[in-house]
Amino acid sequence: MAKKPSQVKKPNLKTLIRRYIQKDGILKMEINNPNLEFSFLFHHPQLLDPNGNPRGLSFQANKPKKEDFIVISTKVDVSPEHVKILETDQKKKHKLYQSLIKLFLLKNVEHQVNRKDNSYIIHKRIFLNHQKLISRKDFYNSLRKIFTTDLHAIVLVQEACSGDFDLDNYSGSSLYT
Repeated sequence: MAKKPSQVKKPNLKTLIRRYIQKDGILKMEINNPNLEFSFLFHHPQLLDPNGNPRGLSFQANKPKKEDFIVISTKVDVSPEHVKILETDQKKKHKLYQSLIKLFLLKNVEHQVNRKDNSYIIHKRIFLNHQKLISRKDFYNSLRKIFTTDLHAIVLVQEACSGDFDLDNYSGSSLYT
């Protein structure tokens, strides 16, 4: 006999977010942190290189204790090759970081830019609904917003350092599918 809708047990938030990650990305690990209810490290999208290693960007989904939201974030360290180019031209470096900040503001994502360490973090909060849950649509849309903003930022770094970017990394069935 089938259970009545009121008898069906709803998953908790941690289980739900783990399921979303497994559908839209590759779960790498769960991180234990006493300040967080849960934290997952994962790759998005579900792409593998020829050796079977995850190819998507690295993300983290955290639920701070005593808060009514989760945070999805990605941290990017500018490559040593690009840092070397930027360090030879401080004006170019300053202009790049101005462009990155403008991008993050236009995309309406929270961010932290560290020019000394040549890195940035993009993150977005997703607030829980009245059932203390998050829809898959809200999770996915937030994840994609961070993902595409990061791809745009990577293009800006490549353009600042070489005047161009590699179309092979962004075409066909690569990171966009």
